Amino acid sequence: MMTVRHSAIGKFVRRHQFTSKIHCSQKLVLIVAGLSMVASPTQGQSMRVDPDGNVGIGTTSPTASLHVQRDDGTAAVLVEETASPARRNMFVLRNNGEVTFDLKRSDTDANWQFLNNEFFVINRNDRGSGTEFYLDEAGNGTFEGEVFTSGTCVSGCDIVFDPTYDLESIEEHAEYMWKHSHLKGVGPTPEKGSINLSRKTVGLLNELEKAHIYIEQLHSESTEIEVEVAELKVRNNDLQRHINGLKARNSELQQRLATMGAELTDRVAKLEVMLVGNVRQ
Repeated sequence: MMTVRHSAIGKFVRRHQFTSKIHCSQKLVLIVAGLSMVASPTQGQSMRVDPDGNVGIGTTSPTASLHVQRDDGTAAVLVEETASPARRNMFVLRNNGEVTFDLKRSDTDANWQFLNNEFFVINRNDRGSGTEFYLDEAGNGTFEGEVFTSGTCVSGCDIVFDPTYDLESIEEHAEYMWKHSHLKGVGPTPEKGSINLSRKTVGLLNELEKAHIYIEQLHSESTEIEVEVAELKVRNNDLQRHINGLKARNSELQQRLATMGAELTDRVAKLEVMLVGNVRQ
């Protein structure tokens, strides 16, 4: 049984009770100050239409064109189409200007506002933080905060630091890279088309960590080479000092030989003079 009450200036003018289907052959027009509907005479109003046209379901004082209110956790709006599967426009907000809708929490006053103004915008108004995200007509999105993803690390992230990880050599890594024209951990990336940011990000992380391992390996090899070069320099300096010593000794010997040669020449000359004198006698 359903009761319909027509109210005018706070007084009920007419009450109709329906216990069966209603059949009308002519249009029924009601001009009243307000309309209330209840499920039974003993219950409160189930729906109210205010004189200004606001419809309240579960509330006697609707504050919007359609106001649904519950106090038992069942407040919800359902629009259901049961026809054959097809794409249908089932939710439209139209306004001669910006269109907004809010998601509000009554217990914390948290308020997320969605609006369109040449681009799609999400605002967090309750904290005064302003725009959190916007998406322009070209599809460019901007996040004011950080971006998190729950994608799996399919390429292996920090696992490259595990002693049991089979890390390819620098030469093997380079050979694969030049042969396939992409990094193994990242995979091929089309010039045009969609990109899986989660997989690309973890793939880049994998390659970045391997690159740092290679850098550390090259640094270790470079350090070893620097030690060897330093040792060779010390040996070279020792050899240079030894060579300089030999040169000094050689110069000294050259001088001694020159002196001995001069003395020998002088003695030969004297000996020749003596021999000539003996011959004349």
